[in-house]
Amino acid sequence: MSDRRHAIALFLSILVSGLVLFSRHSDFAFFYHPDEGGKVQQIIRHKRNFNHPMMMLSTVEVARYATLWGEKRKDPQSVAMVGRRATAFVSAAAAALLALLAFRTFGAAAGWACGIVCVTNPLLYELAHYFKEDPWLMAGIAAVCVALNEYRRDPSVRGLTVFAVACALAAAGKYAGFAFLPIALVLVWRGTEPALRKARLGRFLAVFAGVWLLFNLSFLRSPGALFESVHEETTKLAGLTEGVTRSVPHDFYIMTQSLYGGWMLPGLCIFWLVGAIRSPRRISAAEWLLAVCAVIQFAGYSFMPKAAFRYYLPVSLAFGFLAVAGLARICADLRSRGAVGRLALGFSGALVAVALYFQMESFAVIDRSFKTDDRRNLTEWVRANLPVEAVIAQDEAVNFPDASRWVHAGRAPLPQRLVSGKKELADLGTLADLRAMGVTHVAVCQRTYGRYLDASRKDSKGSNQTAERAFYESLFSKGTILWESKIGPVTYLQPGLRFVDISKL
Repeated sequence: MSDRRHAIALFLSILVSGLVLFSRHSDFAFFYHPDEGGKVQQIIRHKRNFNHPMMMLSTVEVARYATLWGEKRKDPQSVAMVGRRATAFVSAAAAALLALLAFRTFGAAAGWACGIVCVTNPLLYELAHYFKEDPWLMAGIAAVCVALNEYRRDPSVRGLTVFAVACALAAAGKYAGFAFLPIALVLVWRGTEPALRKARLGRFLAVFAGVWLLFNLSFLRSPGALFESVHEETTKLAGLTEGVTRSVPHDFYIMTQSLYGGWMLPGLCIFWLVGAIRSPRRISAAEWLLAVCAVIQFAGYSFMPKAAFRYYLPVSLAFGFLAVAGLARICADLRSRGAVGRLALGFSGALVAVALYFQMESFAVIDRSFKTDDRRNLTEWVRANLPVEAVIAQDEAVNFPDASRWVHAGRAPLPQRLVSGKKELADLGTLADLRAMGVTHVAVCQRTYGRYLDASRKDSKGSNQTAERAFYESLFSKGTILWESKIGPVTYLQPGLRFVDISKL
């Protein structure tokens, strides 16, 4: 098989495998994720808030018309499923592109090893199930690395154009993708003869702008809204808004790596690092780009008060690629040494296999967790065990069927009366206030109240000694917990629920 055909076979194999894997167990209710409802509404109502670039929404908008008919096009769950399938596809594309990069740089064995390691990445597997932008950014980053690798091999006009398209896709996936634009401009400038620099840069910027605007045509109608949304998002990251955040620096992303695959793959990156220190010129520009960006992201996000598992995705996949790259380079160096080369190849394969074993343990935990819906279990328990005269108050994130919320349209209501209307139960008042309203039971979600009981997280004034914390501590000490589920690996399906009887207070 020729290298070209082998590369195509590798790319398609990882792409299809990823799409099949990432489409498993993705039919849970769209309102379980706090962000999916807003994105669904943007598509159904043809409105945009520009909190993120529009590539994901624009693509799903087209896919909705291509795959849904009639009233299904306005059904929130159906639209969310289209969005999730699109995210599954770009997640698989990210893994396939990194595998292709390894193939083009180190050969077939490295390509297949990298593809398997990336497509079974537990964090990628989880995030591929949500209608969210982070896998779209990751696919853009992978495309930039592949395009840069090819452009350095062949700095033709065609290569330049593909490189510009890849950079535009990264920027259209998420605003963080714009960070690749100045890097790309410097690389194009330095890699072009002085007489051609202006023309090359002009072509690059024209292609970049054209592709980016293709996905962001709404920007032309309201450019002011774009800058307002960017300011809002950066303010949230900096922890300047009201609410509870983490003190910095924090070890949140060290914990993230421990949960999503462990430390074997990051440990293997030491081989790549040693090679980079000894012979930096042998490291391709794409490798440097992936590695440096991962380091900057890890350090940068650790010093931002707002923390989320999804921000770690580029770092997690970079570890997988660099681990394979470091071992592949050693094997290439020893290939001509007969038995020593064969021993190195076997030893490297064994190390990757062991790392893959630990990663698959985490993968299996995430996969099983997508089968467990604690909200549905609690709802069924309430229907079966609670008297109809009970009055229930809830955190919004508990998501009992509530006729006052559009996201619950069509759901069969509970026979008990429901008191809702606030994001947090504590916003309804004290326990005495709830009893005065006739509330007999309350349901709370750890994804909501947990931030107030976590000593590492502070409010906007630098303290976690808030009224909300006092409310939840009082609730758990004075009320009777009738039903409880712990927060699980997939927190949108196992958000940590408690159902508490306060009728005797």
